[in-house]
Amino acid sequence: MKGEFPSDTRLPAARPCALILHDRHYELRALPVERPVTIGRAATADIQVRGQDVSPRHVQLRLDAAPSLEDLDSCTGTWVDGRALPPFVVTPICAGHPFRVGAATIVVLDDWPEVRVDAEPDDDAFAGVVVVDPVMRTIVDVLRRVAASDISVLLLGETGSGKEVLAGLVHRCSPRRDEALIKVNCAALSPSLIESELFGHERGAFTGAVDTKPGLIEVAHRGTLFLDEIGELPPELQAKLLRVLDEGCLRRVGGVAPVAIDVRFVAATNRDIRADVARHRFRADLYYRLAGTTLSVPPLRRRPGDVVPLAHALLTAFCRRLGRPAPQLSPAAIARLRDHAWLGNVRELRNVVERAATLHQGPLLDACDLEIDPGVAAPVPVPCAADDGSGPTDAGAHLRERERIVAALEFCHGNQSAAAKLLAMSRRTLLKRLDAYQLPRPRKGRRATEPPS
Repeated sequence: MKGEFPSDTRLPAARPCALILHDRHYELRALPVERPVTIGRAATADIQVRGQDVSPRHVQLRLDAAPSLEDLDSCTGTWVDGRALPPFVVTPICAGHPFRVGAATIVVLDDWPEVRVDAEPDDDAFAGVVVVDPVMRTIVDVLRRVAASDISVLLLGETGSGKEVLAGLVHRCSPRRDEALIKVNCAALSPSLIESELFGHERGAFTGAVDTKPGLIEVAHRGTLFLDEIGELPPELQAKLLRVLDEGCLRRVGGVAPVAIDVRFVAATNRDIRADVARHRFRADLYYRLAGTTLSVPPLRRRPGDVVPLAHALLTAFCRRLGRPAPQLSPAAIARLRDHAWLGNVRELRNVVERAATLHQGPLLDACDLEIDPGVAAPVPVPCAADDGSGPTDAGAHLRERERIVAALEFCHGNQSAAAKLLAMSRRTLLKRLDAYQLPRPRKGRRATEPPS
């Protein structure tokens, strides 16, 4: 099964599994516990790994007690933590710890919740989509089901959390997969040009319009249009986009005749779009038209099980691009990846892994090779049992919470909504706590000089 993985490291004895990362693909295989599992190039191997650097019977994996490996005198060795295992020696390994067979990285996992099996195992729709977290698996399941129709999709979530990847997944799983996927960042378009860019213009419509130009919506005809940061679309264009969604046609700037279009719409935003609707900053009718299926994508810090598999996949992809074998992640590197808050989400993880892949030399990538900015550690969330603003009851807890609120506000540049989200409380509760602790309501724009603890 490509692109989906289990989430934990404890499993009923009958359902251990192996996660196999090879080239662009990811596979999940159930493993028997009653006999050794043979890994190799041979067609009779329990886990088949292709490649001239893989022996027909390369290594045996045993699961009867603790997981262990026995290299079968393979041509290129079985590698763990950058070292080749001695042949015919049973070597214990930890569940969740990767080992290398040829160009493939394999991870034994002993907890596998029920997941579906892809109906089309050779389909490439899941290439590059790494999903471990149960919530993310549910999101992917829903997207696969809705992809077959033309219902609009609205993805909500923080910047860098993977909304664009999921939009691409919708397109690749849809009947429109052979047509264009056009991506538009509404926040990046110039306010003076956004109408022309989206809807196109006729010759002479304005100064500089020397030729007729189709807009990006028109270019996406018969395909999929991904409108990222849809919450930044100016109000006057929201009405025009609504008409396109309702009528299936548009008018170019300066044009008279309608242009018929057949487009699947996928939109995304990092704003609280429902709050914008309530404040009349975003049209309610457009919101309901776009929100045929609405899904909230959790930030990476809320799905820690995705971090290491994503890092493995990114490292493999970057190293393949560089024409070199991907190093293994040491236990210390894995621990550092798991411990970091990843406020920059997948984009931050991607940058860290790409930098390491570019600069690192050798078979083992250690924690010191990961240049993670310690200044972007997240404040520790403070769960809020009740939304009454009363806060904790003992003096020590009051002091700790006060310090965390101050740190969160400084980290979020004084943005009270963002700080409340980090502290796992509503904005209303945060304001009550500010009053209770006699803290001033800060102005936006301040930046923390040290990470909140």
